[in-house]
Amino acid sequence: MNFTAIIASVLLTGYVYAQEDVKILNAIGMVESGNNPRAVGDRGKAYGAYQMHYSAWVEANMQLMREGKDTYSFSEWRKPMVQDIVGLAYIRSIRSKLKSAGIPNPTCNQIALCWNLGFTKAHRINFNSLLTTSDYAERVQNIYNQNKTK
Repeated sequence: MNFTAIIASVLLTGYVYAQEDVKILNAIGMVESGNNPRAVGDRGKAYGAYQMHYSAWVEANMQLMREGKDTYSFSEWRKPMVQDIVGLAYIRSIRSKLKSAGIPNPTCNQIALCWNLGFTKAHRINFNSLLTTSDYAERVQNIYNQNKTK
């Protein structure tokens, strides 16, 4: 069990998608930075293993608040455990938005598409990664599929 899985099992006890979300987050991290928690990209706008932007960090913290959990300042992005907690909260926020959009059981591909494009842009293309010029969501899905069988 990796560190993220431990965090998920402790913090998300009873959350139906906990294990799946850990695998999705790991796949996102592999595509975004090779899971490098010190990575800074997108001209200094994306931080950590999951290359989160400030707006995503804020959204994830809003999810944590809704769940009655501790929140984290953006200045704490360098802490791998905080990145994991906030990243998993962001996935739960994406899942919630997808459910509200009529997709009760989103795929890894759809979650990755929202992570990469943002929910609004992903919604504009009906959450269909084939309508993008990037293969980001497919790469995340492939890594997720490889880890799913382990």
